[in-house]
Amino acid sequence: MKSIGMSKIGLVRQRNEDRFYIGDSFCIVTDGMGGYKGGEIASTMVVDTLAADMQRWQDVSADALRQAVAKANMAVYDWVKTTPALEGMGTTAVVAYVTGSDLYWANVGDSRLYVFHEDRLTQISTDHSMVQALYEAGELKADDMLQHPQRNVLTRAVGVGPVVDIDAGVYKVINKAHFRVVSQFQEFIVFTVDADFTINRANQTRVADRFTLLIQATDNGGIQTILRAQ
Repeated sequence: MKSIGMSKIGLVRQRNEDRFYIGDSFCIVTDGMGGYKGGEIASTMVVDTLAADMQRWQDVSADALRQAVAKANMAVYDWVKTTPALEGMGTTAVVAYVTGSDLYWANVGDSRLYVFHEDRLTQISTDHSMVQALYEAGELKADDMLQHPQRNVLTRAVGVGPVVDIDAGVYKVINKAHFRVVSQFQEFIVFTVDADFTINRANQTRVADRFTLLIQATDNGGIQTILRAQ
């Protein structure tokens, strides 16, 4: 695998609460929340806990990813219990692990997994957010999600409770498909199979908020994973 990662704080925020990790066969991105330094701590703890576990894996499954995210969730929750000032902190988490022709994934929060194939971007995961719940209930149109005042409210997050419901699955790799894992639904990057173009475009875009971009591709360019947190 060839990989590259980039994180920018943007023009508005004082801190960057995004974290990412690139392993030989997997990648992780988190987007923290929870007040002063809380989001940074939560996102870092989850990345560190997941990476330490997954680096030792010989086999992978959707259930194994669920258990790993659950362990990271408990690590954050236990830390908060000893540090009351951090109460309410948490993070999104999205993980992608490629083995053979299978892409295993897990997600909590409004991070997303996409598959890009034949010029079509298909969302695999489902957001755990207030606007997603309103959309599924028929109370909000897709075009209105980006402007909704509760667009940043999550219905699930890692670390806010002792147990979290974790989505996970496996996707069969299609030849020359490109996998993109992103955080939040606010798109400003033009997605492309050209990694250099994507990074250059991100650098040239004066986005107000912070963002993280990670690209992971096979040697022949057949599989590409992009993680973005904003």
